[in-house]
Amino acid sequence: MGWTGTQWYGSGSRKDFLKHTFLQKSETHTWWISDVSMRGAVAYCISWQRDETTGVETHEGMVILTEKRKDDPHWIYHKEVGESCLPFYFDAPVSLIKKLNELGEPFNDNASQWRDRCLENAQRAKIKVELGTIIQFMKTFKFTSRSGVFEENTFTMATDWNGKKAFRTQTGQLCRIPNWKKLEYRVLGVQ
Repeated sequence: MGWTGTQWYGSGSRKDFLKHTFLQKSETHTWWISDVSMRGAVAYCISWQRDETTGVETHEGMVILTEKRKDDPHWIYHKEVGESCLPFYFDAPVSLIKKLNELGEPFNDNASQWRDRCLENAQRAKIKVELGTIIQFMKTFKFTSRSGVFEENTFTMATDWNGKKAFRTQTGQLCRIPNWKKLEYRVLGVQ
């Protein structure tokens, strides 16, 4: 599945672009998106379709990836993936997932898994980790230091020389792991 590119000379954000682009109407159907929430270049929303002859509306949770390219300043590229395809993006706001659940049951097992994983991801992001907490990740990270290459999956929450939170390896090196709360891990205790 490729990217769709569209020229956008309008003022406004990517969110405005998406609302404009995904509002379509034919003699028999109308399509639109609602509840758009941007997380960086990724949009989470509800995609709607109304059959104008019967008035029946259907909906689906949707992830829309967006991209702007330096060589095409007036173009925005996008790729949409419905929840029934189990998109591998799980930062949807809890309010969006709750609204989808209120609107009805997921279409299939993929949609159900996607909603569940978004809620799990939101819960994990709320966990407060204090200094001295020992965390073991389910995957091993590879690091390069002055003393060579090493692998590690167990860290202690510490602070760096600027007072910002960082991880300390078992051998004492400080490191950062971007978006670590989105990864699978378990807390082993506090030092």
